[in-house]
Amino acid sequence: MKFKTPVVANFAGLLVTASTLGGGGPAFGRQAHHGLVADSPATVTAPMTFGGFNPERAARYGYDVRTDEQGWQYAVPSGTPAGSAVGSSLKYNPATGQVMQPLSHGGFVKPMNTVPSNCGTSTLTLYTKTSGYTAYNLNGSAGAALYHTWRISMSARTGNQIVNRDGFPPFPGVSLSWGTNFSYNVHAVIPTTITGVVSTGVVETELGRCYAAGPRDTFRYE
Repeated sequence: MKFKTPVVANFAGLLVTASTLGGGGPAFGRQAHHGLVADSPATVTAPMTFGGFNPERAARYGYDVRTDEQGWQYAVPSGTPAGSAVGSSLKYNPATGQVMQPLSHGGFVKPMNTVPSNCGTSTLTLYTKTSGYTAYNLNGSAGAALYHTWRISMSARTGNQIVNRDGFPPFPGVSLSWGTNFSYNVHAVIPTTITGVVSTGVVETELGRCYAAGPRDTFRYE
């Protein structure tokens, strides 16, 4: 029998910058589960954070990237009057990596209240000692997904493997979500703990780039 207990991370007061993401990002995971096949696998979810605008690319998709008096960048539909942030889904400070998101009644939330998942979420699930599933779900604040660099690092005492799932979402420029099953082989023998982590999770979008904060899962084979 195996047991899968989610670990809940406390993000209160957390300010994520682009420099903390990617392979060196925080490890969001859960306790090991046991056996050959997961009875009811739980999905490990971690935030995705905006890593900056790409002005040239944004222009191709009908947006102007502008900078306000305080140095914050934002993207608005081409033709928006100067000084207006109407139509902008977020503001980004390239000097600090901070992100502000719009309030429903106008204006932007202060950086100190920024939540880490300002781009969306990423997930990882290990089903068995040789199979798993990974995905991302954007919230649209940085536009639709165009393509992604996605690598899962698998390790056990018996071996290591990098699973490459670079590619495209179902409909580039339209899709906000993508997911895939994957197989791996770290030559696991009883007993051992297999660990998987999205070591590189980068999604290029219409406006810029989103980073996955390394969702991690473990599978106890015994």
